[in-house]
Amino acid sequence: RMIVKDEDKEADDIVKKMDKIRFFIKEKDNGKYKKTIENYLPGSLYNDLMIVKDNGSTVIFKMKEPKQGHIREIVLTVTDSDSFVAISFTGDFTMEDAKQMTSSIKTSDFGDFDL
Repeated sequence: RMIVKDEDKEADDIVKKMDKIRFFIKEKDNGKYKKTIENYLPGSLYNDLMIVKDNGSTVIFKMKEPKQGHIREIVLTVTDSDSFVAISFTGDFTMEDAKQMTSSIKTSDFGDFDL
């Protein structure tokens, strides 16, 4: 269980809905592991929720929504020139939960995002 401050009640509510969090981090990635993860996330099952490109890095949020309104998995991938990170959150999420999870993405070039 994750400890979240009182002012982060929304984040705590999302954490309570999670079954698993999986991390994959690869430094000095030549694209091999990125390709492996992309094959694991076929477009027929995973939809792009948000894509941000900034200062040579690409952040992608994908979601798996087997039933309308019930998101089973949200995957965050971050790729830059020499590393690759993938984080998978599984649980029973709503679109509002997904919006809350992506709301912290801010960049100097793009500002705030609304889904």
